[in-house]
Order: sequence, then structure tokens, then C-alpha cells
Amino acid sequence: MNLNDFFTHKVCINLDKRNDRWARMQARFKQHAISRVERFPALDGQSLKIPSIWDDFPGAYGCLRSHLAVVEQAREQARHSVLIFEDDAVLDPQFNLKFAEYINQLPDDWDMVFFGGIHGQPLDKISRNVMRVTHSLSTYAYALKHTIYDGFIDLNRKALTVLDENTRALQKQFNCYCFMPHLAWVEEDYSDVREDRSNLWWLKESLILWGREIEQILEQTVAVIFHRRGSEASQQNLSFILSHFTENLPSVSLLVVEQAEEPGLHRNVLPAHCRLEFLQHAGRDQRSRAFNLGFKIFEPSKDFFIFLDSDIFLTREDIKANLLMCREFDFASSFSEVCELNEVDTRKILDNDLRWGYNGNYHFRRKPDICHSSCIFTGKGMRLIGGWEEADEQAANLTSERVSQLLKVYHSPNPARRLFHD
Repeated sequence: MNLNDFFTHKVCINLDKRNDRWARMQARFKQHAISRVERFPALDGQSLKIPSIWDDFPGAYGCLRSHLAVVEQAREQARHSVLIFEDDAVLDPQFNLKFAEYINQLPDDWDMVFFGGIHGQPLDKISRNVMRVTHSLSTYAYALKHTIYDGFIDLNRKALTVLDENTRALQKQFNCYCFMPHLAWVEEDYSDVREDRSNLWWLKESLILWGREIEQILEQTVAVIFHRRGSEASQQNLSFILSHFTENLPSVSLLVVEQAEEPGLHRNVLPAHCRLEFLQHAGRDQRSRAFNLGFKIFEPSKDFFIFLDSDIFLTREDIKANLLMCREFDFASSFSEVCELNEVDTRKILDNDLRWGYNGNYHFRRKPDICHSSCIFTGKGMRLIGGWEEADEQAANLTSERVSQLLKVYHSPNPARRLFHD
């Protein structure tokens, strides 16, 4: 059965000010022969009266009210079901072929089905391409049956948190499923909800970033952080990076390798589980030597190695996703682009302000090979290359070029972000 026959009522939520997105969605629908999709004017959170205890972005409140209005309309019109797209949804190139296969596997008792999502727990496999979900997020492409309308409306009318969290609550009461591999994901663009630019590339890869599987990988991971002593700002950046790992990825072991004329870092300022080593060399870059030292120390006990400069920031999700891709490629994952953040966005990151992000104006340093200021290796991969060349920086780059040519490296579509410092 094709999508037009199964879902006769289809809606795309779109802000009036984003005609560009509606045009792109119309082109995508035409490409996949998806017909009769109604444009639903989104409610702009900037123009709504927001409850005083709402603790998220105005755009997130507008998003919730827009989805609620769509479902209220579907109930009022006695629609059997409604398929909802957000205007930044991207569809699989083989969408129709896969949908025809997937939909035949969907149980008749379904109340809600996601075409893609962020999964917080291991999925319960119902069939080859259908999973039961209980802790999944994302509402960029999903369908509701009339059996869940009342529950959806009642919860979201009184909700004081974001739509994603509310749909997750419904998953505990209703029969909710997700197609796997995903049929849709979110394009890289500025988010009117989160007010930043993001690339959730791991949605396309259908990677599950929460649950026991990823925790087991994190337990087998060490972050080897190379630190050249510099200004007070560089010290603040290091402290933030260590706090970031400790708070968001507590299972990851930490090693800081300091390069300076004499030791300057004290163990009492480092997390309790962080190891400290010192390289006495104030001259040329000792990054390769530092990373080799980290591998030598942890190789017997760890399977994954994150190699970072102490001013490189990677989001929790990017670290998890690239670890999974590193395992899949059985060698390495590389952040081959580095985004040099300005002082303003660096300050936002250090203050845990969510309103930061690459907006297209910052300078990229591009390298055709592995950027070893930010990359992930398996232990097997490090053994295959025999470690980083320590002669000089050019030799290290030649090593990474040889790796890229001869072995399988996953090049992450998201950049690493270098924090600003004087």
C-alpha cells in the first residue's frame, strides 16, 4: 500500500515567514509523489502569550501549540488518522519503496508511529522494520490514529514542557512504534524552535544514542586531551571540557597530557577520575607524542580513543554517534572540519547557554585528511597505523593522509568547534 492510500489526511506545519521551507517541502513531496498535503500555518511562539513557568524557547512553545492545533482539527473533522510533517523533514531517497514494505509490518493496534526519532532506550523489535518505542523523541514526521487524539490533546493542552517530552509520556500509555531504518530525518538548517543551527546527522544513520549498548562503548572509551599551557582563557577552556565529559559522559575515562617548560596543572583542580601526564617541551607541537602516550597507557584496557586538543568542544551526541560509526567502520571517525568559534559563542558554551551554534559566519579550517586535533580511533586502528608520527607536524599529517587513503574512516558531517581564547 502506498502512503497516499494509507494516510488520506496529511499536514505540513510551516511558519508564514518561512516560505523557503514550504517551497522545499513541496518539492520533496512532488519528488516522492506524496499528494494532497495541506499546509498548516504554524503558530509563532514570538507572538504568543507564553506561561510564566515555561522554561524553554518561545519557538518550542509555538511548536507545541501548532501540533496541538493540528490534532484538534483532525479530531473535529473526524479524521481516522493524521500524518504530520514539520517543514524541515528530509525523506529517504527510496521513501516510497521502503514505506510500502514497512507499512505492511505495522501492527493494527498502532496509535502513533514515528518515521524517525531519537531513541532513549533500546527498542523492542516487532518486525524487521518496525520497533515498539517507549522513550523516543522527535516529531518532524509522525502519524497519529484517532485512538490517541484525546490523550494527545488532553496532555498537550495543560503541558508545561516541550512537545517531544509529551509524546514520550504518551508512549507509556499507547501503542507507539517507529520505522527502522528511519524513513525521515531533519535537514541541517537554522532551527526556528531551538533558535540555532544544527545537524542531527545521526537521525539519518538511525543510531541509538541512549541505552545499554552505547553505555558499554563509553565504558571502553578514554579521552586523551592535549593541553598546551597558555592564557587564563585556555585554562578555563580545559576546565570546561573536563566538566563537559564528567557531567555528560561520566563513563569515559580522562587523560590530560600537559605540554610546557614545567608542570603547571595540579591534580586537585582536575576531576577525581582524570589522570594527568606531563611532557616537558615548550617548543614544537607535541600533540602526536601526547596521543601516543595516551594510547600506550590505556591500550590494554580501552577499545576506543578520543584524541582532542583541550580547546575542542564536541557535543555529547556527536561524541556518541561518532563512537558508533567508529565501531561500525572498525577503524576511525574523523572531525575533518574545525569551526573556529568567536568569543561570544564561546562564552555561551561556557555558560551552558543553549543559544549558541555555528551560524555560517565563522571560519572553517579544512583538511583533506584526518584532523588529529579531534578524531576517534579504535584500539585496532591505532595498532594498524603504528601510532602517530612524532617527527614533526608534517609527518603527523602524512600519517593521517595515509590512514584516509588506505583504511576506512568515517568523516563526520558536523565540525569540531574550537573555543576562543587569547
